[in-house]
Amino acid sequence: MWTYQDLLQLKNNENYLSNNYPLADPELPLVSHPVHGSPYSIIGREGTNDINTVLAIIVNQGEYGRIPEEPQYPGSIVDIGSYIGGFVRLALESNQSRTIIAIEPMIANVGMVQRNTRQFPQSSTNYLFNVAVGTSGHTAISGPNGTNQNDLIHRFNGNVNDAKNNPSSRVVKSINLEEFLTLNEICTGTKQVFFMKIDCEGGEYPFFESATTEQIRNIKYIVGEFHAAAVESPDYMFLKHGYERFKVSDHDAGGLFAYKRID
Repeated sequence: MWTYQDLLQLKNNENYLSNNYPLADPELPLVSHPVHGSPYSIIGREGTNDINTVLAIIVNQGEYGRIPEEPQYPGSIVDIGSYIGGFVRLALESNQSRTIIAIEPMIANVGMVQRNTRQFPQSSTNYLFNVAVGTSGHTAISGPNGTNQNDLIHRFNGNVNDAKNNPSSRVVKSINLEEFLTLNEICTGTKQVFFMKIDCEGGEYPFFESATTEQIRNIKYIVGEFHAAAVESPDYMFLKHGYERFKVSDHDAGGLFAYKRID
């Protein structure tokens, strides 16, 4: 279990969006892709699906939709499973003056989030932590599945269901929802999360399944990909806590679900 002091140390010493934090190794040659109407290009890795993944998030209504503008509600914007920073970029361009907290367990991906966000005007109130979510302490995350050479990096994210049997798996630090909310409070002064995007290759189930109503209802919007949705809808994790489903964009398909707290 993470103590308050552990989480405080994480916030003070391991924020990869800090100007003083060195860039992590991207492992592959980098490419740059311009974005129409924006001065900020997308930085990706050669031979991967990096560029397309970010474009799917930021173009038109995007994979996760647009972040609502409701200044009357407090809270941070959270990106769990940040990959190379597409949703962080969307949050930065939303100009909401909310603290952004990003979570990404793969250190090579962390290096890409750094590159894609350091193009923007710097803010000392945004955070990127190299941890996974789900159970408290540590968890296994899986490596490339080998089925699509152009998608290996994207899949190297954290499918906890397959990780233990994957020869490329590795063990990383992991926090549960209660610990994340404490970390959010340490970073922002409140446990309130206005908008949480989550796409963490299976870690979303242990992250929410054991949480209490009091914990989950700190989050106003929850939008993300739920990887076992073909077996069972994730409605059981949220509707009982006072949430309702809503449609975020025309990209709704497969395992993408969106929930809004009923106030």
